[in-house]
Amino acid sequence: MFDDRCLERLKVIGACREAGLGLPEITEFVHALDNGDEQQCRTAKRQIQDTIAVKRAALNRCTQVLTKAENRRSSLAS
Repeated sequence: MFDDRCLERLKVIGACREAGLGLPEITEFVHALDNGDEQQCRTAKRQIQDTIAVKRAALNRCTQVLTKAENRRSSLAS
C-alpha cells in the first residue's frame, strides 16, 4: 500500500506533530527530503531542532514553576 519512502515521511510527520511542530516547519523538511536537497534539508532540520530547543526550555521553566508552587503550598500547609 505504502512504499518505504511514504512510510518514512509519515513517521517524520507523526513524530514532528507529536512534538508540537507546525505543518509549515514539517512541510519544509519533507519537501527538502523529497527534492533530495541536502542543504535545504539541513537548514529545515536545524530550524526544527531550534524550535524543539525553545519548547524544551519552556517546558523546563514550567516544571520549575510548578515545583516551586507545590513546595510553597506544602510549606504553607505545615
